[in-house]
Amino acid sequence: MTTTEPSKTPGHTAGASRLDESYEALRELIVSGEFPPGSRIIEASIAEQLSVSRRTVQAALTRLQHEGLIQRPEGQRSPYLVAWLTIRGYREVVDIMLAVECLAARRAAELGEQQRLRLAEELRAINDELLRASTEPTPNIKRIEELDWEFHSHLARAVLGSRLMTIYIAQRPSIELYGRNYCSQMIDTRPASASEHRTLIEAIECGDGNASDLAMRNNWNNAYERYAKAIKDSAEQGAW
Repeated sequence: MTTTEPSKTPGHTAGASRLDESYEALRELIVSGEFPPGSRIIEASIAEQLSVSRRTVQAALTRLQHEGLIQRPEGQRSPYLVAWLTIRGYREVVDIMLAVECLAARRAAELGEQQRLRLAEELRAINDELLRASTEPTPNIKRIEELDWEFHSHLARAVLGSRLMTIYIAQRPSIELYGRNYCSQMIDTRPASASEHRTLIEAIECGDGNASDLAMRNNWNNAYERYAKAIKDSAEQGAW
């Protein structure tokens, strides 16, 4: 017995498109800092600003809440607030990424030789570009964060299935939010991060699962230490 996917009506497609556009617009307002940590999200105002219905705004806010960018600290009837940037919050993101990416590193090392070498070559090219971007006289913070994400996500996509990738991709907004806020304070640590990436690449090339796992674990734990220091030095924003 075969089944067919239900056809999508034009209205359904348009509604989904408006939701996606509203989500992306709200996400950028938060990540860019236009809606700073702790600020209140007023649904009616957002709906007017984006020229969409309040229902669409509510659906977009629900997605953002699931991703950890906004919260309702006083319960479901309380207003949404942009999440505070805390050391504890970043630790939670790192713990998720450690679980998923260490598995990805091991799986990458288990690929056939040709696949491993090709993946290593691709990762090396991204890492080289990341190092160049990090050492420019006037570094582009957004570009640096995009390249760092490209490095990690390229590895993940090469070996992980859809279920793990769904968990993985859901962390992207939080990583971007912390990166946009604190990367400029850690620009001098980027060469060290690129060096950690090289160690990971070499372990994958050699097909060494244990070394690949360890290299990925070191990279993320070191990232946590760098961000924790930057957050502490900036005076931690909030305590959620």
